[in-house]
Amino acid sequence: MTGSSVFLKALFVVLVHLSVHADCKGHLQTSPAEIAAECANAIAVGRPTCLHNGTLNAYNTSHPQSCSACTCPDGWTGSDCALCSSLASCPVRNGTDGKPMNATNCTSGEILPTANGEDLRALGKQYRCECGLGDDFYSKFVCNQLPESKYHLSVAFDPAMPNDTSRLVANIVNFAGQPSQNWQPSAHYKYSYPEVWDARFTNCEWLQDKCEACPIPGACPWTSDDQCQFLKCSGEVQVNCPPIGVTPCPEYTPTGCGLSPDISADGNHLKWWQHHCAEEAIPSNSPMQLMCFLPPDSADPQYSCWFSQTEQGNAGVGMRCRVGDCLYENAKPLDPPSDGDHKDFPYLAYVFLGIIAVCILILMAAGALYLNAFFIQSPGTPFLSPPLKPLLPLRDPQDQGVLVYWACI
Repeated sequence: MTGSSVFLKALFVVLVHLSVHADCKGHLQTSPAEIAAECANAIAVGRPTCLHNGTLNAYNTSHPQSCSACTCPDGWTGSDCALCSSLASCPVRNGTDGKPMNATNCTSGEILPTANGEDLRALGKQYRCECGLGDDFYSKFVCNQLPESKYHLSVAFDPAMPNDTSRLVANIVNFAGQPSQNWQPSAHYKYSYPEVWDARFTNCEWLQDKCEACPIPGACPWTSDDQCQFLKCSGEVQVNCPPIGVTPCPEYTPTGCGLSPDISADGNHLKWWQHHCAEEAIPSNSPMQLMCFLPPDSADPQYSCWFSQTEQGNAGVGMRCRVGDCLYENAKPLDPPSDGDHKDFPYLAYVFLGIIAVCILILMAAGALYLNAFFIQSPGTPFLSPPLKPLLPLRDPQDQGVLVYWACI
């Protein structure tokens, strides 16, 4: 498909979407009873959960825009109000000694983990993203497939390798809007959940390097001369779709549901409504990259990011991401290695280990020679007879091996 045909298709979809749904947006509910009725499944499974006294967004409409995000109080942001926007928002918490402890930092705008890894422990460093980079047609085309699409990302130490910042795990949960569950005919929406899929990526690390070219020309706010932060994951990927806790609709398939008892206006049975798991719309078991950019002079700490996978078969998707963890230790942002530095590390490590191994062999040989000379003159040690032989031959002092020996001491 040519670039012009993709553009025209995107334009057509956007215009149709806007014409169909322009008048469908419902009224934001404030009544707890109405919210509970319209987002019953989301509340029952607790995903998403609005933190810090946030309120789940519910609209009285059949348009899929409810239950995937929250309205947050001042000082908190993110689709579930999990992110602090300033240090003043962070609550006092008890320290390990039981004494009250004030937060020392709110990492709003700091996408990289802290140097001491405090924000990588427990639940991990939190990121909240929403689909699309802006008003470009590609973003509108992709994101209108799942309106109100949100991504909850957490990055934490791998439990098997704690404290290793080059071996992190990344968990992503995708939420998207759903119709009000009490919209008539209500049985049609019995299996509506905002959670679409969740995925766990392994062998991850953060790097900093020059930005890559935008996969969709004109859709990204960065150039190849700008600096970007990269979350790269090269290990196994585990995907749950439907997610655990989501009850599949009757006759569920990755692309559809069976017929519900409800009858449409034209007399046909309606299919159950539920998000689905088409292969091209969920992560694959392949390496993942999240590339993020924040203009140096930006007053709004919102990153422009691009999520992609090597074997997904599409260009990926643009996102707008925010961060903000309350920290309770004095910690500076991590200064990660560049991608090039990371690639050099294994080679240097092997060279260093090789030098150590040679040093050990040389010192063992020297010890053997010493013991050999000593015990030849000491007949009272029959358990060492015959005399020990050196492990390595003696070398000329001009040989390069002497350099290795001096490096050892």
